[in-house]
Amino acid sequence: MGYSYKDKCSFISLHMLAFTMHLISSVLAFYLSPTDDKIRRPIEYQQYNYTTNNESMPITIVTDVEAMRWSSIFVIGVNEALAALSHLIGLLGVCAADSSKPGDKKKRDRFDYKGFSRSEEYKRRWFEYAVTAGLLEVGILLGQGEKSLLLLLFVAIGNAAMQTIGWFNDEQLSELRGIGSITKLFYSPTVNAFLILAAIIAVFVAHAVNQVGEDLKSLDFGYLALIFTLFYSSFGVHQLCYMSYKSYAKYIDIDRFYIVLGFTAKIVLSWTYISIERSAWDELGIPYDNKVPWEGTKDSIPMWNTIQVGLGTGALIIIALSLYMEYNNVCQKMCGKEDDAMARGAFAGNTYGPQGMIPYHDGPQEDDALLRKSRRKLNF
Repeated sequence: MGYSYKDKCSFISLHMLAFTMHLISSVLAFYLSPTDDKIRRPIEYQQYNYTTNNESMPITIVTDVEAMRWSSIFVIGVNEALAALSHLIGLLGVCAADSSKPGDKKKRDRFDYKGFSRSEEYKRRWFEYAVTAGLLEVGILLGQGEKSLLLLLFVAIGNAAMQTIGWFNDEQLSELRGIGSITKLFYSPTVNAFLILAAIIAVFVAHAVNQVGEDLKSLDFGYLALIFTLFYSSFGVHQLCYMSYKSYAKYIDIDRFYIVLGFTAKIVLSWTYISIERSAWDELGIPYDNKVPWEGTKDSIPMWNTIQVGLGTGALIIIALSLYMEYNNVCQKMCGKEDDAMARGAFAGNTYGPQGMIPYHDGPQEDDALLRKSRRKLNF
């Protein structure tokens, strides 16, 4: 399975949108990243000295050793740049990919969407998430005051393990649905992925609960932990839905919706953290710099709060709109509606699918008016 003629149009548009948004986000994050070395956060590891004290009693002396210093906002900027690069690779891959066309009967079944993820998309996606989702977590935790190199490594490696489970699920799904069966899906790896996510969420909650300085109105890491939980959980929920429910997998293009979830989650989380970080320092009376016009004024906290709420609300609207568009086949209708007459003329009376058993009715699956009807006949 690859990209149909119209799918290719919609994927190019989505990858271009995601690339542009991540690129802008990255440039702004780099611009707002503080350059003062004192503001960069230390990352430390511990050394253990087993020795004796003055009374010849055995003791262990634990020493914190600074390994490096990083600006948390700079880390987020790097992460956004990597996400942009991933979508650029996806964009170039879609442009170079072969695709079906309305008048090509031989490629019809090969390229139509069949209710599982395209290998071109899920391999790029899960590799990207293994890097960018973990780096975003590290950047936020670093900004919240986490110094432990060991804990940050555990979070990053745990995220990578979680993404390999997503890769495994898509791979097994493509193999089994490709032969018309969903009777042997393994759900235990998914349970393990949610357990790993729960452990990472617990780290974020612990940092939120243990933040002192309740007098700071801007220091709302509890809200950050909440939206982190909601957005990161949404990827697993989406995968569970298309693994478990045939109707969901038929009407919601798995890969298109992942692109929407990906860029909304990263941008909302990145800029929610950046707004909290910069407004907190501003509220303390020591703003990072003078790059943001409202910092240093009474409007600083309201403006950053408006950005947080606006991004979160906008992301939820985009996700809901994306689901609506998928279910109502809007993407197909927007990408080359004039091709349907050609398709009907070329395919009238023909069939597609396994052994050519599924009729096109008046045209191929790509026909806007008949797409949903033919998807109901997918063999899984």
